[in-house]
Amino acid sequence: GMPAFAADHIEARFDWASLLEGRLRATQLTAAGPTLFLIEDRATGKWNYEELRKAPQTLPAGPPKESPPVALPVILLRNARVQWAELEKGRMTDTGSTLVDGRLTPVGTTLGESRPGTLYTFEVEQQSESGANGGAGSGAAGRGATVSGSWDVATHHFIAQTEGVALTDTLERSMPRPVREFWDAHQLKGALGRMKLAFDPSSGMTLTVDLDRVSLVQPVTPTTGLANGTTFPLDFRDVSGTVSVGLASQQVQVDGLRGTVAGHRFQLDGQIACIGDLRTAPFDLTVRLPGLNLQPPYAPLLMAFEPVQDSLERVEPRGAMDVRVAVSRPQGGKIAIDGLIE
Repeated sequence: GMPAFAADHIEARFDWASLLEGRLRATQLTAAGPTLFLIEDRATGKWNYEELRKAPQTLPAGPPKESPPVALPVILLRNARVQWAELEKGRMTDTGSTLVDGRLTPVGTTLGESRPGTLYTFEVEQQSESGANGGAGSGAAGRGATVSGSWDVATHHFIAQTEGVALTDTLERSMPRPVREFWDAHQLKGALGRMKLAFDPSSGMTLTVDLDRVSLVQPVTPTTGLANGTTFPLDFRDVSGTVSVGLASQQVQVDGLRGTVAGHRFQLDGQIACIGDLRTAPFDLTVRLPGLNLQPPYAPLLMAFEPVQDSLERVEPRGAMDVRVAVSRPQGGKIAIDGLIE
């Protein structure tokens, strides 16, 4: 299969005095034109980096042999490419890529432990395909998105984060297929205040984003009620808050998501399981609508859902009110709604 990492050229610098200790130690490695391949198997939904999560082989009995610590070298990346691809029926298809320059600097001691350092801190800057900076980050002329973080080469724990990322066409084109499909389907616009990607071998990859006045469109198709089968485009504006996505667990955590939808202010908290068909996937959400002004005839969108329609017809609320609604659904089950009007 295709390797996870490849480089056209690697230049090494050595500490020749280390030969006196019986070993030759590299102090700096410069990789020119390296490529990191992130490949999804469409048949299984798994990524090649998930191989890191496999349990290590059983070690022979007895105390482990102590190896003298080896100092990590500085690593420089020049015109490095991150390449996303899909494997389907034995055929590899590229789905997105981005170019970066970067530097990985070893830390003397791994955080929280006394053993010799296996931890790198790093900073990489996204480049345009022509080699010039710009376009994909905060939007500043001549400067791309800067990503910083840490990587433990022994435990494979990894954290990367960036701030002030504008949701531009250039950024979208550098994303893998699932992200681009979501982006197009929901017409994403705006910016991310912060974006953090973390990998833990025991739980997989987690993506956390702080939204900064983002707008998007969410199509909703009720399966019951007066509008059974009719699709309503929910127009979300000025949305801020935090969304965390567990790529392995397929769980989405929403915290303090607030903005306006269909002209009404809202706040959303809870969990969504992105498993299988989203029309039947389980979720548990709390929606707050402060200062909601209701007057009959009620909006078609509200009357589109049978439980809401029944409540509105039974209570016939009028005027301004604060509404809190708990909405949940078990896997493959029916939607349950429990609300409070003040």
